[in-house]
Amino acid sequence: MARRPVVLVVDDNKPTRDLIGQYLADQGADAVDASDGDQAIALLEQHKFDLVLLDILMPNRDGFEVLRWATQQDCAVPIVAISQERAGSTQMSYAAMATSMGAVKGVDKPITPGKVAEMLKLIDDRAEATPVIESYGPRY
Repeated sequence: MARRPVVLVVDDNKPTRDLIGQYLADQGADAVDASDGDQAIALLEQHKFDLVLLDILMPNRDGFEVLRWATQQDCAVPIVAISQERAGSTQMSYAAMATSMGAVKGVDKPITPGKVAEMLKLIDDRAEATPVIESYGPRY
């Protein structure tokens, strides 16, 4: 039997972490959650993960700071930036900024089971992952 992937889910919103954790479980992956960047870094220092789903805007140490830390540490785990789209803004999205800082992919919220399935594909195909930004459907 193949080992289940272990994904670190970093988001300051517990219902969001729980929902993503359920989507991961439904697709055969285990979730470990962190509520901010400080917890994420502590967990990354102590455990091996197959993938990190990282919210950008959080209290304490935000997702950008976690990405800087991961780059400085030569962290090999692929990191997917997840963030609210900047509705109506002509500025670069937070997810796009995160890919320029080392995230392998940026995904706008809301997170759906389909988006989680796409992110999990990065585990199997991480060598070929290139930075992309995806935005799906209308926002409510």
